[in-house]
Amino acid sequence: GDCPIIFSNDGLYINLTEHDRVCNDSLSFNPVSSFLKKIVNPNLDTSISVEKQAQAKKKQSSPFGYCIVKDAFSQRHLSLIHPRSQINYSEFYKNYSSVITLNTLKSNFSIRYPRKVANSFFLYENNASEKYKGEDIETTKDELMRKYSS
Repeated sequence: GDCPIIFSNDGLYINLTEHDRVCNDSLSFNPVSSFLKKIVNPNLDTSISVEKQAQAKKKQSSPFGYCIVKDAFSQRHLSLIHPRSQINYSEFYKNYSSVITLNTLKSNFSIRYPRKVANSFFLYENNASEKYKGEDIETTKDELMRKYSS
């Protein structure tokens, strides 16, 4: 739809998987790990109880708002949901996908409904979106190095 062609969630995915790979082995303080545990995915924080993790997951978050140029005279205001909300939605769909598909198949009120859970696949073609993207994904590690290197 209205998502800019160069937008991607690759950075969130890479930072989360990088956290799993590196930060779980480290005993020293890591600002990226702390951010991911406290703000993005409280399930990663093993220092708090499961009940506190559940409370933190439900804590209110705010979307990121931005504008894109619609035409020569106007802009369109868009918002991206908070990364914690993205994780919560993906967990919800993962846990309840069978219930969702079963019940929407029974309904007479929906002309568009999910029939099954889709598989993930990637096309390795040079398409329009690829020409606007850089080759590297900026991770928070790169950003921290750039900010605090001087």
